[in-house]
This record gives sequence, structure tokens and C-alpha cells, in this order.
Amino acid sequence: MQASVTVIVPAFNAEPFLAGAVASALAQTLPPAEVLVVDDGSSDRTAEIAAAFPPPVRCLRQANQGLPGARNTGIAAAQGEWLALLDADDAWPPDHLEQSLRCAARNGADFVFSDAQVVAPQRRWASWLERAGHGWLPQAGAEALARPYELLLQHGSFALPSTVVVRRAAVDAAGRFDASLRPGPEDLDLWLRLAPATRWAFNRATRIERTEGDTNLTGDRLGMAAGTARLWTKALDSAPPALSGSHRRLLRQRLAQAHWEQAYWSLQADQPAAAARAAALSLRQQWRWRTATYWMLATIPAGARLLRRRP
Repeated sequence: MQASVTVIVPAFNAEPFLAGAVASALAQTLPPAEVLVVDDGSSDRTAEIAAAFPPPVRCLRQANQGLPGARNTGIAAAQGEWLALLDADDAWPPDHLEQSLRCAARNGADFVFSDAQVVAPQRRWASWLERAGHGWLPQAGAEALARPYELLLQHGSFALPSTVVVRRAAVDAAGRFDASLRPGPEDLDLWLRLAPATRWAFNRATRIERTEGDTNLTGDRLGMAAGTARLWTKALDSAPPALSGSHRRLLRQRLAQAHWEQAYWSLQADQPAAAARAAALSLRQQWRWRTATYWMLATIPAGARLLRRRP
């Protein structure tokens, strides 16, 4: 199979996991053309570990820019026709790239993703998709996904970044990860921009290994809620003209829910004015008595104290 694949591994203080991730990329039955480890301002031995690997591994070092910024650095330096994302605390089975590109060829796809088994400190899950509420996808049967944009609106992000193999040209056309959403669902933002112009397929043949723990990259809840609100605002502003009225209403509902969560976590952070503003933005998209009550109480000191005690 003739294919040129660049593997992009963003890494921040990834000393415990990085060697395993890079080794899994080098052990592929379809060898990658290059493996770019982006050291995102680490203070541990991340850069030293990456530099110890021979070519095609390269270590790119930068001041901390966060996960989307590190991925973008890798994309900018990539030479491959295909980009394969791999977080530093995840690992691939040996045939991940081969099966992903075979799936792409069978379906004429530009974007391929797969499932993952999840390894946590006290437990394992056989399917990340099942655990994340996307069990509908493995049960669907077909590899090719019709209308991926609408599916993303309905279900949220069902493509875990470390499972994704995507054409470089498609990312160049859609734009890279939006670092302004940090911390937030910057992967879903890019998937929404890719989906209208690309063909998607689900690789059923492999499952990657995802590690979850204290070092797994997550954002604070208020920051994540704010990022999600910015994401759905962008999506609403740039929605495809042909999008149906029902899906446009779904976009507004997504934005309303995101502002509601932003209001809730603002109040838990003792920011009642911010909570009231977020609740008002939620009401602009979708009227709900719960949100209206929340907005009114958040503007009153006694009401704000009461709301901090309950969701």
C-alpha cells in the first residue's frame, strides 16, 4: 500500500507514557514516513525521551501552547499525505495505520477513525464509544458514514483524536485546531469544519489503547464550558447554508445548553455576574423556565448563595 503518513504526538510532561506511544507508532505494519513529537514546554524528560529515538522520529520543541497549539505545530511541519494523531498517553495496535488506510481506500474516505479500549487506574473498558454513549456507531454495521456533520450535531464528538487518520489536504482546506477554545472541545470544532467537505469512515478492524488518569489532558469545568459555548457559537455562525431548519434548531439548543453549563460553573466559582450573563445568553437561544429562574436568582446575592448549593 503506497501511502505517506505523518504521526503527530503532542507531549506535555509526558515522561511516564511517551516511550510507549512512540514505540507503538514505530511498530506499525505500515511504517509512518515520520513521527513528530511536539514537546509543548515540558519540565520533565519528555524531550530527552523523544530525542533518544532514531529517525523517522523528530522532536519539535516549543513554549507551552496547549494541546491544540502543539498539534498545529506538528501539522505545520508534517510532510505526509495523511496525518495520524496520537496523544502521548495513548498507544496503537500494530495494524492501526494499515487498517485505517485500507478502510479509507474501500470507502473513498478522507477521514477515518476507530474505537478505543480505555485503561484507567482501577478499571478497563473494552469500548470508548460504548462508554461515551456512542454505542449506536459500532452497531450501525456500515463503515462509511453518511452526513457526518449532522451526526456530530446530534451526538457530539464521536471521533477520539488518537484514532483519527485524515488527509493533510482536507485539514489545510478546513483550517487547523482553534487554540482559542483551550481548554475546550477543539477537536469537535475541527471535525465540524471538516465534515461538510469530506467523506468519513469508521475503521472497525482495530481499537487503540487510551490511558486515563491524573496525567490525561483535561480542562477545568468552567473553562471547558466556556470553550464549548465558543465552539457552538462558531458552528452556528458558520453553519452550511443548506443545513435543515431542524438541525439549525439543534445547533441553537447545543449553544443554549453550553451557556447553561457556563452559568452553572460560573456560579460554583463564585462569579454570579458571569453566571447571570451566561444564563441570559442561554435564554436568547432557547427559552426554558429553569434557565429563566436561574438567571433571576443569580442576580440576587441570597439567590446566588442558594444556587451554589444545588445544580
